[in-house]
Amino acid sequence: MSERPWHRPLAVSNAPTDCLDILMMRKKGGAVLKRFAPRRLARLLALMMALTPLATDAYLPAIPDIARYLGTEASAAANSMSLYLLGFACGQVIFGPISDRIGRRPVAIGGIIVFFLSSLALAFSSSLMMFCSLRFVEALGGGACSVNAAAVVRDRFSGRESARMMSTMTMILLLAPLGAPSLGALLNNYAGGWQAIFLFLAIYALVALTLVSRKLPETAVLSGHAEGLATIARRYGRVLGHRAALGYIIAVACSYAGIFSFLSASSYLCINYYKVPEWIYGLMFTGNIILVLGANRLNLSLLKHHSPHDILKVGMMLQLGFGVMALLTVALRLDAAWTLMPLVIIFSSMNGLITANAISSMLDYFPSMSATATAALGCIQFSSGGIGSFIVNAFGDYGPWPLVIMLTSVGVISNVMFRLLSEAHARTTSREGLAEKPHAELEDSSLRT
Repeated sequence: MSERPWHRPLAVSNAPTDCLDILMMRKKGGAVLKRFAPRRLARLLALMMALTPLATDAYLPAIPDIARYLGTEASAAANSMSLYLLGFACGQVIFGPISDRIGRRPVAIGGIIVFFLSSLALAFSSSLMMFCSLRFVEALGGGACSVNAAAVVRDRFSGRESARMMSTMTMILLLAPLGAPSLGALLNNYAGGWQAIFLFLAIYALVALTLVSRKLPETAVLSGHAEGLATIARRYGRVLGHRAALGYIIAVACSYAGIFSFLSASSYLCINYYKVPEWIYGLMFTGNIILVLGANRLNLSLLKHHSPHDILKVGMMLQLGFGVMALLTVALRLDAAWTLMPLVIIFSSMNGLITANAISSMLDYFPSMSATATAALGCIQFSSGGIGSFIVNAFGDYGPWPLVIMLTSVGVISNVMFRLLSEAHARTTSREGLAEKPHAELEDSSLRT
């Protein structure tokens, strides 16, 4: 069986190629795009994807001040985070198929413009309703950018090279949550209050808009015909009905359910339950980001000798192992901040071996509609994170038990479902000889599996 090339030449496209054409939506004749250095492309896509982690993390220290300014409770202002995650998921679902239809560049640029305008308006919010509504709109723009970044990678790379690009982008992207809370606190305390945070987000979006409109190549192969809602629904049905792809989606969803459960419960457990000083909790949070960076760096090294599929399996088994260890630590009454939290942090860091490999493996089944597939995965991924966070918070009075049960449960679910879906599908297609077919044929044949 001949091995598929990891690099593919950029496609010929009739998408708009300059900013004026983007805004006027005029189509030019096709032109062969120049090769774009992978590291430069990774930096550009990470710059675009960083809009969301900056928007979610930078304003956290200012939530009490936002609540006082808007005349509401801090918990009500904090609910804007849930609205942002909802808007982010909706943005991916809406703009994924549009990106497959009209191209990556116009949707990415449009998403950044939406993010810029809503961030600017957020600085002048005068009521909680206005603030939450604008956060939802801001998230729609962030979702459009995120779904396009992953689609560009799939258009340009496949297999191990795609997973390498995803890991490189993640490593760059993690710099945003690493410094965003501190930056938000500085802007809130010394630069004019919480409004300065959203003015900073608007300026960042303007810089991203300038670079993306000048540097981002069009990588999609456009069909040139309009698609109705029924066609879009069938596209999502093809993604969610593909057994192997569904296994990869569940792997990412379970990992994010565990991560968001940890993030939502960590502050209460460390500071209120285990009485850890706030500055030590901050160091723990920083240590978590550093470990995730290390896991992504390890993933890059492992991809030189192993497939994304195999590394993903190891990452899921390690997550399950650390989830079980955390559960036993609480069950044996050995739990303390110094015994439990390191296990939970390592569980979270194993996402560096899971998400990039799962996304690249899943997208290989959908070369002609990678943005739609990314949108389906992203919606389920962040919805699962929100559900996990909600469940753990709903049972917060039970100390660490909800968190460790959640981590163990998602570890079991991801491993079992991955083997029942993705592994079983791989064995079936291998026996039927489908592994030697081009991916375009494999995508169609998967509908009959």
